[in-house]
Amino acid sequence: MQRILIVEDEEVMSILMCDALAAAGYETVPAGGCEQALKLYARSRFDLVITDIVMLNMNGLELIGALLKADPTASVIAVSGGGLFTSNSYMKTAALLGAKATLCKPFSIASLVETVRLALEDQAVTPAASLRTNLNKN
Repeated sequence: MQRILIVEDEEVMSILMCDALAAAGYETVPAGGCEQALKLYARSRFDLVITDIVMLNMNGLELIGALLKADPTASVIAVSGGGLFTSNSYMKTAALLGAKATLCKPFSIASLVETVRLALEDQAVTPAASLRTNLNKN
């Protein structure tokens, strides 16, 4: 079973993503923040990391950089609802840092599951293609 680390500081969103992906057949492990995510990633193997961008202390962009520095083969999906800037600004930066795909909140469960499926299958889910998809939806 493929393992996914979900990094989300909003508990309801974390539960929603974990439950949806578990129902789709994935093993999910929640992390309430970037520091916890880095510790979990260092101790265990994950096939994919899904991280929110706007979080307290360390943000998801910093996490993407740290993960890919420690493990250049890490697969990351970035999600964001915005914050001080638009989601698109964060998504462009996440893609430049090496995120495999991006999702702008709010997103559908079907969109989440499909993005995860494609990222794990490593099918042409490039940051640019994903970003174009999300930009066209907004």
